[in-house]
Amino acid sequence: MWFVVPKHIAAGTKRNAVAGFLRWMLGPGQRQAAALGYLLLPKDVVSKEEDAIARIHRLATASRRPPQAPPVPPVAH
Repeated sequence: MWFVVPKHIAAGTKRNAVAGFLRWMLGPGQRQAAALGYLLLPKDVVSKEEDAIARIHRLATASRRPPQAPPVPPVAH
């Protein structure tokens, strides 16, 4: 199973919910895996995924703005 998660999530509540769910999957959720017919994730995979979750962060407001065109100089007549 794969999850595609954006690296930048601007909304704090959404970012925290996504990160919290992913952390649950790697921690407490692993304890339910066998009962649901899933295998446990290897420890090295869990470690890499925890590192990836830690890199989900807020996108700075300034970097979300589209680039501005440079001003056009006045034309001399």
